[in-house]
Amino acid sequence: MYSARDSVMRNLNLSQRVKLAFIVSFIGITMICMLILFASSKMTEDYIFSAQLNRQAAQLDFSNSKSLSQLPREYNLYLNKQSIPANLRDYVIQSEPGTYELEHPNDLDYHYAIIQYDQGIAYLFYNVHALELDEHLEQQLLHTLLIGFAVLLLAILLFMQVILKRSLAPMHQLINAISEQTSTPDKPIQLTQPADNEIGLLSSTIFLYSKRIAEFIEREREFSCFASHELRTPVMINKGAIELLKLQVKPADPLYKPIARIERATNNMEEVIETLLSLSREQTQTNTEDIMANHAIEHVVALWHEKAKANRQTIKVTTLSRTTTKYPKAQLEMVLSNLVKNAIQHGCNAAINITADSQIIEVKNSKKSLHNGNLPSHDNMGLGLIIVKRICQQQGWQFNCQSNDSHFSATITLV
Repeated sequence: MYSARDSVMRNLNLSQRVKLAFIVSFIGITMICMLILFASSKMTEDYIFSAQLNRQAAQLDFSNSKSLSQLPREYNLYLNKQSIPANLRDYVIQSEPGTYELEHPNDLDYHYAIIQYDQGIAYLFYNVHALELDEHLEQQLLHTLLIGFAVLLLAILLFMQVILKRSLAPMHQLINAISEQTSTPDKPIQLTQPADNEIGLLSSTIFLYSKRIAEFIEREREFSCFASHELRTPVMINKGAIELLKLQVKPADPLYKPIARIERATNNMEEVIETLLSLSREQTQTNTEDIMANHAIEHVVALWHEKAKANRQTIKVTTLSRTTTKYPKAQLEMVLSNLVKNAIQHGCNAAINITADSQIIEVKNSKKSLHNGNLPSHDNMGLGLIIVKRICQQQGWQFNCQSNDSHFSATITLV
C-alpha cells in the first residue's frame, strides 16, 4: 500500500523533488534556529537581570537606613513579607535566600531576591518591565524576521532554480541524444561532457547496452531466418510426398483420412513457420492468404477434433452472427489453434465452447478439479498463450482472458 506521501512523490520530477526537499529542510532548520535564538536571548536577559540584582543585594547595608532609602528607582526593598504589596505577595512562595523571578504578575516583570540579615529576612524587588522588550516591539521584531525569512527563501529558490537548470542540462542533453539515436542506432551518443564524469559514464553505458541489445536482436533475426529456411525444406518434401500419396489413394480408401490429416498438419506447420518468422521480424503482413473467421474456426476444429476426442472432450461451436470480413489466415488460425490446444491440455472431460459473434470470438473450457491436479492459472499455460498475445498485439486485436476456480475463457476482438 502506497501512502499519500509516496503518491505525491511519484508524480514529481527530479528538480521538483530537490526543491521540495530543500524547502522543507530550510523551513525546519530556520524554525529551529529561531527557537534557539529566542530561547538563548531570553536566558541571557534573565542572567543579566539576576546578576544585577545579586550585585545590588550584596551592596545593601542594613545598618544604614539612609543607604537603604537611596536605592535606584527600579528597586524596592521590603523588610518583611507583610509589607510587600498584595499583588506581589501571593507570588513570593520561596523562603530560602536566593534570587528568583516572578511569573508576570498583572503583566509586570519582576526579579526578586530574598536576603538574610541580622534582624530577619528582607525582600528586594527588581522591576525589569521597563527594561525588557514590550510585546508590541516583540511582534514587530517577529514580523520583520518573518518578512526577511520569506524574502530570503524566495531569493534562495530563484538561485536554486538557476543552479538546478544548469545542473540538469547535461541530463536533458543525454535524453535528446538518446532520442535522436533511435533513427541511427550505430551512431554513438555525442556529448560535450567529459567521459569520466557521471553524465559521460552514463551515456557510454547506455550506448554500449543499446548496442548489445541491437546485436542480440540481429542474432535472433538471423537465427529465425535460417531456422525458417531449414524447416521449410522438410515441409516441402512432406507436401510433395502427400501429393503423390493422394494420387494413389481414393476417397473410399481407409488411408485417405490419415493422409488428409497429415496434409492439414503439414499446411498448419507451414503457416506456423511463416507466422513465427513474421513475429521475429515484427512484420504485420505475411505471405499467407486471408480467411473469414467462421472458416478459420471450422479449420481449427477439424484439426483438433481427434485430439479432443481422444481426451474425452468435445468441441462445440456456436455462431451468433456472421461477418464477411477477412483476416490473415495463418495468424488467426494459430491464435485459435493455441487456445483450443490449451483448452484440451488443461481442461477436464467437458465441452470446449467456441462462440463467434461478429468480430468477437470466445473460447471457454472447464478447468481440471483439485482431485485431478493443480489448477493452472492463465499465466501458466505454456508457450501457446505467449504466442497468442504476441500475434494479437502485432495485428492490433484485443485479447482478454479470465480465470476462476472452475472455468477459463479467452476472448479475441478482431478490430
